[in-house]
Amino acid sequence: MQEGIITIDTVLNTPNEIKLSSLVDSITYTPLETKDNLLIGQVTKMLVSDRFIYIFDEISSSLYCFDLNGKFVKKIGNKGVGPGEYTSIDDFDIYNQRIYLFDCNLRKLFVYNNNGILEKEIKTNYWAENIHVIDNSWIALYGGYKDNAPYKENGKTPNLLFLNIHNGESKSAAFFDSQIEMKEVCGSYKLFTDFGNFLSPLENRIYQLDSKLNLNEKVAFSLSESQENIQSIYLQKIKNEKIDVGQVEELIQGFPMWVSINETNDYIVSVYMVEHKQSVIFYNKKSGEVIKGQSDSGKLPVINDIDGLAQFILYTSHGDMLYSLVQPYAIDKDKVSWAKDIEDEDNPIIVTMHIKK
Repeated sequence: MQEGIITIDTVLNTPNEIKLSSLVDSITYTPLETKDNLLIGQVTKMLVSDRFIYIFDEISSSLYCFDLNGKFVKKIGNKGVGPGEYTSIDDFDIYNQRIYLFDCNLRKLFVYNNNGILEKEIKTNYWAENIHVIDNSWIALYGGYKDNAPYKENGKTPNLLFLNIHNGESKSAAFFDSQIEMKEVCGSYKLFTDFGNFLSPLENRIYQLDSKLNLNEKVAFSLSESQENIQSIYLQKIKNEKIDVGQVEELIQGFPMWVSINETNDYIVSVYMVEHKQSVIFYNKKSGEVIKGQSDSGKLPVINDIDGLAQFILYTSHGDMLYSLVQPYAIDKDKVSWAKDIEDEDNPIIVTMHIKK
């Protein structure tokens, strides 16, 4: 193992429950404004900045902006086939008061200013399912182990493409064997953090993106011998055999399949599934402490023992806070005064978990 790389063991032989109160000192709830023409069907992604909350609704393929009090501010972009319109939103990111939206069907990146006005469109021939804005010039496109044939080098395909939004220059990185093609089997929810860290799913590694667009290994997740063997067999099969989705789903149960990475000022929080059980790892960047939790099948590893209102299902992070959502119908409104005027059909409620200092 290289010097300076953190090694974290993922193995837990028995379920281990983490009490939320051991990490979080308080929870606040922010209902999102509801209007007849503003009904959120399914939140696929949420991001939070110092001023705004951004919500992507997959049902309407719309990106909404709310202020930190939950009041609706604006809708970003328009779906359609006309000039300046997107056909679908595959991912979005925010950086320096700009909003970046990626439409994989059009292979196009849309850049909006803070007022929601379209500033720029950038075409690319790279297939991507996630994006991450590095700075005012460069954006990282994550391919999800898909075939990006124009970018192959020596039998390998890049999982990352760094794209300069001003001049179209590009740089490839995170190469993998071109025989591996995940199709729609392994979809991770969130692989980039605000701090420039990238979780590489089949490598079980976290990399730091530096200013020169290099990937510097930061965290290595250690698997058990049996998990490594199962993952090796899986990789060999998808390279050398034609197997259906059902077979793949069965094979991937024996080793960690990464769901998301989030990061606060103090913690890197990694979530993965293994054998139908959800696991979470909290790594304290300052103290080096590692806290691991694993659930029984169908349950969650982190228990909300603070107020019991919201489950620990992470959507995003910002500063010293972790964010989740709770639906109005899931709250007993007789027990919380702030929810007495909320209807079951209203928009989701933002759950803000304040990390202990």
